[in-house]
Amino acid sequence: TPILDNSTELTPEQTELQYCIKEYIKKKSDEDVEIILPSEIEGMPVVELADDAFHRSIVKTVVIPDSILRIGKSLFSYSAQLKYVKLLAQITSLPEDIFLNCESLEYFDIPSHITNIESRAFFMSGLRAIEIPETVTFKSFRYGGEEINSRSVLGYCKNLEYVSLPNTMTILPDGFFK
Repeated sequence: TPILDNSTELTPEQTELQYCIKEYIKKKSDEDVEIILPSEIEGMPVVELADDAFHRSIVKTVVIPDSILRIGKSLFSYSAQLKYVKLLAQITSLPEDIFLNCESLEYFDIPSHITNIESRAFFMSGLRAIEIPETVTFKSFRYGGEEINSRSVLGYCKNLEYVSLPNTMTILPDGFFK
């Protein structure tokens, strides 16, 4: 059962743990500029990070452990001081708006296990360079599950100087850079 998914009914123990994790992130985000997320809290595995978990936080560095199986939309959106994220998690998709308006994020190393990047993943970020692995596709999902091409993945990245795209990519999705 997911630990941080707000749409799932949780047991009382999971509800308490969900609160602990949210408080942990909030407390750490307010205190520290570097956060290494634990892979478990009170003996329970941390497997999911909810939508907006670090929204508008002041963190500069975050390490996401390999225990994480899902990360939510807008995870770091509007975190203007975020410079570095190490993604050890074995997730396969970068969700919508994950780094939306993260002005200080100049580079992000996309792990080889990432196979999809959703809309606006890096929109208005401070990216200077990015290398997108050959395995990556650009798909997003509308309400109801309809699959569409991801839009504005690198939109309005004004500092962007270098982009390496997969050789298999023959057409850019609509508005890829805007």
